[in-house]
Amino acid sequence: MFSDDYHLTGGIDTYDPATGLYFKAVRKPESGGRGLLGSSKQSAPWPINVAVFDPSTQQSRLLFQEPPAGTIGAVIFETAHNDGSITFTSDAAYRIKNNENVPMRELKSKVLVVVTAEDRKSSVLFFTQKNKGVPVALTTVPQGVDWHIDVKNSKVRIVRQTGQDIQVESHDW
Repeated sequence: MFSDDYHLTGGIDTYDPATGLYFKAVRKPESGGRGLLGSSKQSAPWPINVAVFDPSTQQSRLLFQEPPAGTIGAVIFETAHNDGSITFTSDAAYRIKNNENVPMRELKSKVLVVVTAEDRKSSVLFFTQKNKGVPVALTTVPQGVDWHIDVKNSKVRIVRQTGQDIQVESHDW
């Protein structure tokens, strides 16, 4: 279910070993509110964008020109080919399937960004490139609908159950 991504939002703080790029969550600025007893700040707000810093040029950019509606729950990309499987960013492990005996290949330059709606009733999956590019919405995944990355077949699969039937929607990874 998509909502599992929602609790992972603190994990957007990683380097890509293939490119050297640094991905860091950008959070909505705090309003200065106080906690329940008035003495402590509330927990950090959820990410609304992701900064990508290139150490070789000392330049950074935001993935989204305008922050998307909702919160960014995960940033998923390939990090290495290791003993017949592809490793991904740490917050993606449970979304990765069919990842054994994968033939040696160049790592994908794609980034999958999961944006969860404020009401948490759906998530939008976006694709962009690690080095540059504008995120493009791939599909909206309603609550209760499963999705994963099929590594061996290079697909993002959306799996819906309707009655006693399973419908699978596939997108190139």
